[in-house]
Amino acid sequence: MRHLYNLIILAVLSGLVSCKQDFTGLYTGKTALYFPTFINNLDSTTYSFVGKTVSTDTVFLLVRFLGNPSDQAKHLKLTMDASKTTAKPGDHFEPLKDSYVVEPGVFDINIPIIIKKHEDLSDGAVVLAVELTENEDFDIAFDNRKKARIIFSNIIM
Repeated sequence: MRHLYNLIILAVLSGLVSCKQDFTGLYTGKTALYFPTFINNLDSTTYSFVGKTVSTDTVFLLVRFLGNPSDQAKHLKLTMDASKTTAKPGDHFEPLKDSYVVEPGVFDINIPIIIKKHEDLSDGAVVLAVELTENEDFDIAFDNRKKARIIFSNIIM
């Protein structure tokens, strides 16, 4: 019985010693972007100006990166999806920037979207639909996590 016990211990130890780390599952492509909080039909956040005395406010959209952090500043592109947007640039929100700076060494960024309290928001909600766009600095990580919508109004939603 003692020999069987020693044989089992020897087999386990030799198995542990012979193990090697397998890193084949690591992401090695170009750094890619995605919205971690939005997926497919669950792609929106809501905001209401009800009870607020401000005429503008900022909604932040969290964008996360897949891949290694950069050692230099890069730019991500966020575009408005005109086919799904009912909000008017200038009236309901400040136009999107041409690009947003991503500082070196970060894994995510909050993109500020400035929305405005317009008089017609008391009649109903408007939608600002945006989409992450591939560029020379970033790919898109997941096709079902590249879109987001901000639904805002001056009524209780």
